[in-house]
Amino acid sequence: MLVPLVALFAQVSYALSGTSKILVGFQAPWNLSYPFSAQRLGSAIQIAIEKINADQTLLGNYTMDFVYTDCRCDAKVSLSSFVEQFQKQQIAALFGPVCPEPAEVQYGVSCWRLLFRSVVMVCVN
Repeated sequence: MLVPLVALFAQVSYALSGTSKILVGFQAPWNLSYPFSAQRLGSAIQIAIEKINADQTLLGNYTMDFVYTDCRCDAKVSLSSFVEQFQKQQIAALFGPVCPEPAEVQYGVSCWRLLFRSVVMVCVN
């Protein structure tokens, strides 16, 4: 369900900019002591993006890529990283943050019309 939503969002928002690349943000702590660390999830996201890009029926002329930020499970670092990813890198969606405190903070900025998917939010609810 997320892929069609990202594709729709990309078609609307990127039509004006002329780009055909959908950039997705990924926030997780690098530290392996966290159950949802980037070292555990990063390869899964990379494989998923490669499979999405390989199937022309999913995104058409668009390609998907991701940018990673080590949020260290710190709400301030995570929010600052989100603002940078959103404004400077123009991400279309965000996977993470995967820690409860940063997820609560970023859930509050969901009015920025960005697709959010957080492992913690899914597990807690």
